[in-house]
Amino acid sequence: MAEPLRRKLSQELNVLNGMALLLCVGYVLLVFFAYLFGSLFLRGAAVMVGVSVFAWLVVSRRITVELALPLLLLASSVIGIALLNSSESEYRSLFLILVVISSAAIAWLAFEERLTFEVFELPFFVLLLFTFYLVVLGGYGAFEFNSLLAGSSRNVYSSILIACAFSYYLSRVYRGQPIPVWPFFLLLLLSFPVYSRSGILIAGALLFMVLVRKGASALVLFFIISLVLIGASGEYLTDVFLNYTNFDKGLETERYNIWSGYFYSLNLNSFFAGVPLDSVSIVDAYGGNPHNAFIRLHALWGVGVLLFLGILAYSFFRMVEDGRYDFAFMLLLVVARAFFDIVFFFNLADFFVFPLVFYFAFRGFFKSQYSRGQIA
Repeated sequence: MAEPLRRKLSQELNVLNGMALLLCVGYVLLVFFAYLFGSLFLRGAAVMVGVSVFAWLVVSRRITVELALPLLLLASSVIGIALLNSSESEYRSLFLILVVISSAAIAWLAFEERLTFEVFELPFFVLLLFTFYLVVLGGYGAFEFNSLLAGSSRNVYSSILIACAFSYYLSRVYRGQPIPVWPFFLLLLLSFPVYSRSGILIAGALLFMVLVRKGASALVLFFIISLVLIGASGEYLTDVFLNYTNFDKGLETERYNIWSGYFYSLNLNSFFAGVPLDSVSIVDAYGGNPHNAFIRLHALWGVGVLLFLGILAYSFFRMVEDGRYDFAFMLLLVVARAFFDIVFFFNLADFFVFPLVFYFAFRGFFKSQYSRGQIA
């Protein structure tokens, strides 16, 4: 009796894992194609898949209260303001609620079913190799990357690439696998032709973190090799850095004026209810893009954004408490990237970084036997 029952349970688990893989991979493909073609239909389809996964996880009790409760609290706390702002925001304020729920559900399912290699690592390698192909064989540079994604700039492409790198790192830690240096070094090199200043800086910070994790010898060796290359190249690298990247403009950006314009428009009422972005002249002049995810969230959700900031802070302190200083550093990098654009918080690529954002819920996965490499 025991053997047939064990075989039946094994078959059911295989079917469940296969269904989870299909849903996760389907979601990832929908996300990438939605960015590539700028399709609202594909964006909506991806979100519907994610929301369906969330409902399935809740009904089957396969999602913990630690994740489900903050998601539902966040949704319920902003729904009123989102409804008030729905017509002005063309329903984006409501759509973002579904985006955060769907992204969290896909990330959770990937960890729950041990599909992080397929969902987090493979997309990073595919996008990294695709970028390498575009740069080396396609001759892509700033202009080409700026028009590669329909309706999105090179900053969005850079951010997605960075998000994949975060998730790759998390998956390797979860699976108890060593983290090689070369993917992050290649990421840094490819960030230059993509032409995003923040992308270059964050890629460099990620590489430095991986080298620190490898130990002092790897860090010293990397710096020695870098100094030799810089010395051998003479002024060539300096010329590339200043003339073929966005750093030729220095660190000044129009974003500061955009943010100032938004904050100057605030009053007591708009602080709680948010400010329509098209009512701020300088933001409207840039197509309604405040180039800051937190400002966008405040515009759509008003004071409800404070709950999300609390979630970020709580995750950060739990990381520090657990001694996950590398995770805490990466979360700061995610927040920094969100501070200069609206790709993160909340958008379709968020599932790559949600294990960091909701670390207090995902932390159990990183303490499992699987994450310590005891399960193949």
